[in-house]
Amino acid sequence: MSDRSRSAVNMRASSRVYPQISGTGGCNSYFGEYEYRDAILSISSLGMTEMYCVEPAGVSEQETVYLTTLSLSQLASVADGRLTLTGIGGATLVFDPAG
Repeated sequence: MSDRSRSAVNMRASSRVYPQISGTGGCNSYFGEYEYRDAILSISSLGMTEMYCVEPAGVSEQETVYLTTLSLSQLASVADGRLTLTGIGGATLVFDPAG
């Protein structure tokens, strides 16, 4: 997988009512808000840039699956430095720390 097709998430708290979430889905950048309380995650106001990417092959399909799974995530946990987001039906995203 090329660096361009890697998905990433950044979640940061701020002085705003809802902390911010942002990252890349493999082609486009995304942004929105999240609320996390008692291991329950709620992502809202998710938006993204609208670039057209055809390489590497399958990046657009990968991004669609990733962003759908991200937007439906309901549980968040951290173990061994890895963030795991779990959504409806058990769909899971696992993130390694940046570095």
